[in-house]
Amino acid sequence: MTKTEYIEELRSGLSGEVPARVVQESVDYYYRYINESIADGKTEEQVLEELGPVRLIVKSIIDANAGAGRREEMEYEYQQEQGNKEKQKEKKEKPRFHTDINDKGQLDLKFGKFSFNSWYGKLLLALLALLVLVIVIALVVVIIIVAWYLLPIIAIIALIVILLRIFLKRKK
Repeated sequence: MTKTEYIEELRSGLSGEVPARVVQESVDYYYRYINESIADGKTEEQVLEELGPVRLIVKSIIDANAGAGRREEMEYEYQQEQGNKEKQKEKKEKPRFHTDINDKGQLDLKFGKFSFNSWYGKLLLALLALLVLVIVIALVVVIIIVAWYLLPIIAIIALIVILLRIFLKRKK
């Protein structure tokens, strides 16, 4: 058997049994090993005889990688499931406030995808602050006006209560 036949038998024995990456790594390793041994002065026949039958190497590589193909397949399926869950979550999620770090390393306040650090975001925040201020001032003014108009009524009620107390004390 020649080096080329040995390598091809190794490749065909591993193909379909282990992931393609493992097949290529194994073929590359044994190809290099054979070439280095020949460069060190051994004959091709001696190197192949030292390695032993290809089927034993194939079996040991398959055993060492038992389930690796299935593990990779399961990992791929898991990653796909996670990706699908993320997409569904993004679709279902309502916009919410959150912070991110922008390209300049600064905090970026966002509502959904809307950024409050942009000029229009800052304008919106200023308008909201102004609206809140106007509402608070309006409430205070309304309370003062109502109190001003109710003050005479409250004074009359207080006077009546005081007079009733005085009048009721005299009768006793």
